[in-house]
Amino acid sequence: MVLGELREGRSRDRELFIALGISSLVFVLVISIRFAGWLQGAELDWYDRFMRWRPQELFEDRLVIIKVENTKYGWPLPDDVRVQLIDKLNQYYPRVIGFDIYREGKAGSPSQELINRLKQYNHVITICKVAESGRRDEPGVAAPTADLSPDQLGFSDVVTDWDNVLRRHLLVRGTHR
Repeated sequence: MVLGELREGRSRDRELFIALGISSLVFVLVISIRFAGWLQGAELDWYDRFMRWRPQELFEDRLVIIKVENTKYGWPLPDDVRVQLIDKLNQYYPRVIGFDIYREGKAGSPSQELINRLKQYNHVITICKVAESGRRDEPGVAAPTADLSPDQLGFSDVVTDWDNVLRRHLLVRGTHR
C-alpha cells in the first residue's frame, strides 16, 4: 500500500512540475512577444473596437464653436478681425475664449490693438505649435506675442501612433516660446 501511494505521489509531483514548467514557458513567451511589440497591432485594434462600442457622449450645450471661413477674410486671419471677434464674444460674458487659429506666415508682428485685447481679457487663450527638434518640415508656430501669460497659451501638438491614428492627446508640453 505504502509503495503504491509513494509512486502515485511521485507521479502527481511530476505532473505538477511539468504543468508548472509549461505554464512558465508560455508566460515568458507571451510576455517576450508583447514587449517585442508583436501584439501591438492586435491590442490597438481591440482598443479601437472597444472605443467604438462605448455609448454616445452627450453634447455640451454651453459650448459654442465658431468656424471661420478663410474665403471671406483671407489667410491668416487679420488682427482687426480677431479683435472684432474677441469684442463680439465678450458681450456674452464667456468664461473662456479659445482661438484655435495660428498667427503664422505673412501675419507679421501682431497689431498693438490685438496685444492690448489679449492682455485686457485674460480668459482669451491662443495656441502655438512647438517645433519638433531635428525636423525641418515642422518648424512650429510661435505665440501671437511673447508678453502673454503662460495661462493664456495652449498648444495644438498631437501624437499619432505608429499606424497614423490619433488615439491620445498631450495634456502638458514643454516651453511654448
